[in-house]
Amino acid sequence: MFLQSSIQVPPTNGDGPYETRPVRFYFKDLARGFRPELGSPAIPCVESMRRMMPYNKLWPVNEMWALHDWWLGNGREMGNGLCGETMTAIASYGSPTGIEDFCRKAQMVNMEVFKAIYEAWNDRMWNDCTGVMMWMSNPAWPSLTWNTYDYYKEATAAYFACRKACEPIHIQWNVATNQVKIVNCTLTELKGLNAEAAIYNLDGSVFKTKSTTIDCAENSAQECLTLFGAGEDKLENLSAMHFIKLALRDNAGKLLSSNFYWNSKAEWNYEDLASLKQGRITGVVGEWKNGGVTVKLENPTQSLVVMVRLKVVDMETGFLVAPVFYSDNYFSLAPQESQSIDIDLKAAHVKNAVKVMVEGWNIEPLELGTLNALTR
Repeated sequence: MFLQSSIQVPPTNGDGPYETRPVRFYFKDLARGFRPELGSPAIPCVESMRRMMPYNKLWPVNEMWALHDWWLGNGREMGNGLCGETMTAIASYGSPTGIEDFCRKAQMVNMEVFKAIYEAWNDRMWNDCTGVMMWMSNPAWPSLTWNTYDYYKEATAAYFACRKACEPIHIQWNVATNQVKIVNCTLTELKGLNAEAAIYNLDGSVFKTKSTTIDCAENSAQECLTLFGAGEDKLENLSAMHFIKLALRDNAGKLLSSNFYWNSKAEWNYEDLASLKQGRITGVVGEWKNGGVTVKLENPTQSLVVMVRLKVVDMETGFLVAPVFYSDNYFSLAPQESQSIDIDLKAAHVKNAVKVMVEGWNIEPLELGTLNALTR
């Protein structure tokens, strides 16, 4: 069949929207058929923002932002435009106090929205859902939109959201139905899987846990748990802002997939996250060899640590080293949880000493260690 355009209807299901929407929208209202173009504006990290604009134009939003595709209206009119909904989504975490706060809240939006897009199609796999394609992976110039990775080759939270949702064996939650599903995109049936869910209050206490053992056919999505059953829970005891941690293990106990969500009883109302207890991360940087290094991180506290970000900084220039490939990033750790992250620096052609840093929503930035380029 010849298509006159990439969004010809039929056989595709059209394109858009390109504005940021609440997570529920993608699951409840949009996920149907094959959609070859769908996206959301995505702000890059603050380090890239500082590279693309003069320091006195970084904040507040101004005409310079428009030169980098941040469209809030026609001409000088500051209306909603394409990016107005993204501003609303970012402000749902509390009004930004400056460029650093704006960018860190933007990564929360990137993670939530881009993961929802792919998980919404996963949820209805082969049930009137055959595929979705992102507009777009990266911009051709320093831009404030469409950044799964930015012009300077630094991956945003949107990249890791897409990567998480598209893993071949995946566990996920549907905010519209409260169903947890196993998504098996392999050609092998999975038997004796153990699906686990833990729901945490804002203070880190456990509201409830659930688990089940289940099989999942190849190339399918299988419902396994319902998190909030009618009449099952005293939801008045659940904090308005809460967290959901999912884990999927094989019959030998090996972790196959994990997932993490923050959720509010009121849509796009995340201001309570500002009162999340301050957490702490400890980390050990391994030996730099074969162009890479492994970092072992641990949350030794009883608090959740949200949106942990690793970054590698050139100690001579102060710029982020790029491109760097992380086995995971912008992830969250439950109390007492640990995780190892592989960092691949081969493509970055590192010439100077670098430092490995960690930061997050509710932790202070910390230098974990330095690596000497001469000994890699």
